[in-house]
Amino acid sequence: KDETHTFVQFNLLPTKRAVYFFALFNTTGPLPVLYDTKRNHEANELVRLAFDAGLELDFRNKNNCSSEVSFRDNDDHDLPRNHTSLGRFFDVEVTDQNGLEANLTFTFNATALAERGINLNRLRWAVLHENGTWLVQGGTVTGSVLVHTTTHFSSWAVLVAPASSDSGNGATPTTGQAKSS
Repeated sequence: KDETHTFVQFNLLPTKRAVYFFALFNTTGPLPVLYDTKRNHEANELVRLAFDAGLELDFRNKNNCSSEVSFRDNDDHDLPRNHTSLGRFFDVEVTDQNGLEANLTFTFNATALAERGINLNRLRWAVLHENGTWLVQGGTVTGSVLVHTTTHFSSWAVLVAPASSDSGNGATPTTGQAKSS
């Protein structure tokens, strides 16, 4: 390794046949990864991970940690009053969340959502509270991206706020409401 390049050396046995695949990608961007795979991270390392279904995580933690993310398109917990779901629920587990600084980013197809009648400025990140209800945390919509900054990971969802919240980008958290029986 020198200041601008990293070298990898492979010692191949001439009597063995094999197929090798190599990938080259920009390391300043997020690393494309799969759900349900545990990853280890060094203390103070900037971690940038990109997942299918529009999720990107950028975080830095003060301690060594591991992370694992899972995705589901439905959830049985109560949504906040008059909110609807986009069907994007993410369980983000990070061990030893000491001094965690993170951005949750959801990239969406603005045209497809507009065709469904969804006002993009009503998109919100919500976190699953320990009492089993979703709490709206907000987020900022720029183009086709919803971003929220947080200091912890747990279960997160992308919700659509009611029309009464069109004036802003969700700066005021909303508590969940229990379902009526």
